[in-house]
Amino acid sequence: MALTMIMAVALLIYSLAEEELRSTLRKLKASLPDQKKKPTSRPTMRWIFQLMDGINWRPSRGDPDGAIWMKAIQRKIVSFFSPEVKAIYGVP
Repeated sequence: MALTMIMAVALLIYSLAEEELRSTLRKLKASLPDQKKKPTSRPTMRWIFQLMDGINWRPSRGDPDGAIWMKAIQRKIVSFFSPEVKAIYGVP
């Protein structure tokens, strides 16, 4: 019963995150590339998770905090997030 509840809450959060991203894309009249590299304003969270794969933190000399390395598409996706998340990823 507890596992079913956890799964239900996870699916709810997943669908809310997807709707929030789609809503933001609609408001900004922006799009992201789909699997066929065509622009879409209705991406799935699964596709967003695949695009976000590969973000790396690397230490750098003289900077104890290091740096986060992202591709251009990953920076674009993060730019649709809240200011708090942008600050974590170092995206203006």
